[in-house]
Amino acid sequence: MLKIKKIACVLLSVLLTSVFLAACVAGENGGGGDLPPSADEPASVSITAPAASVLGAGVYALTAAVLPAGADQSVTFGLVGTAPVGVTLTGTAVTIAETAQNGARFTVKVTSAAKNTVTGTKEFTVDIAAAADPRPGVGNVEYEAYQWKQAPVVKNVFFDDFAAVTNANWHLVDQRWGGNGVSPNNVYYSTNPLQVSANGGGDGIMVLESYGNYAALSSKRRQGACLISSDSYGAGFYEVRMKVVPRFGPCSAVWPYYTNSVMSYNTPDNIQYTEIDIECPAGGKGFNAWGGVTYEEYYYNSNNGDRLVNKSRGVTALCESPYNDGQWHIFALEWRYNPETEDVGVIWYMDGKRVAEAFVYVPYYTAQLWIGNWFPGEQPNENVTNVEAWVNQWLGIADFDRAYMYVDWVRITEYDDPVTYAAPNLGGCIGAGSAATNLRGEPIPANNYITNGSFTQPGSTTDSARAWTLTSASRTGAGEVRVEAGGRMRQDISAQYNGYRYDLNVTAAAGAGGTVKVYVEYYKYPYAANSNHATSAVITGAAKIGQSSEIVFDSATSAAKTLSFAIPAGTPVDNIRVIIESAGAAGTVTQVEMFMVPGVV
Repeated sequence: MLKIKKIACVLLSVLLTSVFLAACVAGENGGGGDLPPSADEPASVSITAPAASVLGAGVYALTAAVLPAGADQSVTFGLVGTAPVGVTLTGTAVTIAETAQNGARFTVKVTSAAKNTVTGTKEFTVDIAAAADPRPGVGNVEYEAYQWKQAPVVKNVFFDDFAAVTNANWHLVDQRWGGNGVSPNNVYYSTNPLQVSANGGGDGIMVLESYGNYAALSSKRRQGACLISSDSYGAGFYEVRMKVVPRFGPCSAVWPYYTNSVMSYNTPDNIQYTEIDIECPAGGKGFNAWGGVTYEEYYYNSNNGDRLVNKSRGVTALCESPYNDGQWHIFALEWRYNPETEDVGVIWYMDGKRVAEAFVYVPYYTAQLWIGNWFPGEQPNENVTNVEAWVNQWLGIADFDRAYMYVDWVRITEYDDPVTYAAPNLGGCIGAGSAATNLRGEPIPANNYITNGSFTQPGSTTDSARAWTLTSASRTGAGEVRVEAGGRMRQDISAQYNGYRYDLNVTAAAGAGGTVKVYVEYYKYPYAANSNHATSAVITGAAKIGQSSEIVFDSATSAAKTLSFAIPAGTPVDNIRVIIESAGAAGTVTQVEMFMVPGVV
């Protein structure tokens, strides 16, 4: 995923050069980038999952909440007394076998790791016929499972729905790889029940901000956000319920990752590497597909002049419909490494459907899980000579100012496959003293598909507006565009597909005796083969498919109106164009916003 720059994030203090040390220094407390600091002493702890007290056969993830919320959330679980036949507890998972006796009761005890006198218990009853889904998290799906030669044995289940965001499970990455890197300042969270429920989440939602080419501050342009798990995990089933950044430009990604790679050090004898990627979108297919990659090795061989060694297999996961649709989706991968049973491979899933698979270059070191969005900016290998063209081809143009990625929950069902343990790496790329921003009761920010809609940013001249094409129109000052009679202003928005529904909110006023008209055109753009980068013929070669209805302003008094529209089914659409025209007299426009309407697309 991170390739060249991420190599600098390995804490091998004896081997790192001063350049690497300057780029990736751990916080003084040894674990900077926490989410957020845990200063309070644990007072009580309770088991929060499984929520039900009657459990059928299956594997159940155990989770707990420590109060106050600012206390260290680390806990351990154990069974009280002798477990009934068929009931076992390993790590954070309870397994109830089909052979367990109906009506058997058992009690699980949870203990605060920070203060072992703080404990809690919960009693459960076995009911083999119980039909409740044992998996925590809203929106669970049934999987089109791959049939391995030998079924995996579950070792542990990790689950986090961000109900109590602390430094126990996650850290924030603060590093300048790709564009302007990723920043802890771009990470937010909400555990407010009203806000989380209104956005279709479970108990909490993480918000990972992304800044495109039109961000107001140049230092923020092409900058994303990233989480890294505190612990390492081995082979298993990795699931993330999330919404990707819905715009071209950034790579929204999920990837288990570990390496000991350092320039001018590694050889075939000492390299250790694990990486398995989910990368959105896929080159040339927009948000109709995403890419998967599994790496066994990726390093620079010091025995061979630091030439790159890349043992990997890439796949394309085709989706039944575009997934930047404002809906929650479950992205998943199943990683197996058991050579003895010949169960070695990676299977990728989308909302339960098996979409890709690879059975070569499968890694075998435990790894931390990374989740985030970032902007590639470095040469991936010697075959790529034009990095900008390569990035644009893969991910398209970041033609927006600000957008968001959302994460509802993460579940890792770790298997007992014989992988090699590698200790977590929490320094290096972790920001010292940084914390995610608690939104508290504030609304979870929504993706506004209009860039520079309040016209505060000028374009190449003071009377132009960044991201807008003005014809017989001019920016008269921060917050207003004057459109002359017969003039127009427009903005093109990429990666928009059939069935998507929006509310376009415009504040405008017409001149005396004139009108201001607003509508949206639907286009099929002339993208180059295998590319998400529109060609230079984007204007002359774009095929107009249709357009929306209109809203009309005919008053000299500024007013706000909403155009609700849906991109119709039929000929494929991949871009839209917002158009505002003035007729009869000069009009003024002071605000434009566009938000996707929730619901089934």
